[in-house]
Amino acid sequence: MSISQCKPVSQARRESASVADASDAPAQRCEGLARANECIDRGLATILTLCPATLMGLEWWLRRFSRALIHESLATLPKRRHAIVLGAKLGRDGSLSPQLEDRLAAGLALKRAGLVERVLLTSNTEELGPMRAWFLQQGVPNADLDEDPQGWRTFESMKRAVEVFGVSEAIICTQRFHLPRSLLLARALGIDALGVVADRRNYADAQLDAIRELGARQLALIDLARFLLYKRRHLL
Repeated sequence: MSISQCKPVSQARRESASVADASDAPAQRCEGLARANECIDRGLATILTLCPATLMGLEWWLRRFSRALIHESLATLPKRRHAIVLGAKLGRDGSLSPQLEDRLAAGLALKRAGLVERVLLTSNTEELGPMRAWFLQQGVPNADLDEDPQGWRTFESMKRAVEVFGVSEAIICTQRFHLPRSLLLARALGIDALGVVADRRNYADAQLDAIRELGARQLALIDLARFLLYKRRHLL
């Protein structure tokens, strides 16, 4: 190597540091996003937990937001391409729980009425098998069913409905207590969503479901805040 090809030590160190910084950039971004998510989690959890007025305000706003989007009867529903049937726990013997069976029945009613073209079943792998088998037993063609085995939570179900299945408009089939949160998440994530009340009986766990829903709604806000922050940073 000639003398002209040699780089000053200071320049070589600067270039080496620049390369190191570039290689560390993705890790630094991930670390920064993780810290931001942690701050969001703690901040929203603190606000929602320690301020009863916030919880009351959230409940009031959700009811007001979803009132015009929830339908008791098929007669008032417009057509949508998809029905989204959200999963629910199975019975101890692996049979359909009353809540899940009623959600499936609501989706079937939409399909038979010609209000939807396709039915998206979203839950975990354990619940999806019985859900799909029930629809097939009712005569719905397998070609008209979509299945998402990673719909562990309502947020994931709606997010993946958009990103994986290309859903842009849908009618959500679930119980009344679950519809406000489901509609909030669906619309925030880009789905022109309406909801149909799937309640066809009184449920033994209705009071417990209502209590759990309060915590689930707090988590939904945290999920949305994290997602929107990530999306904003990703687009910048």
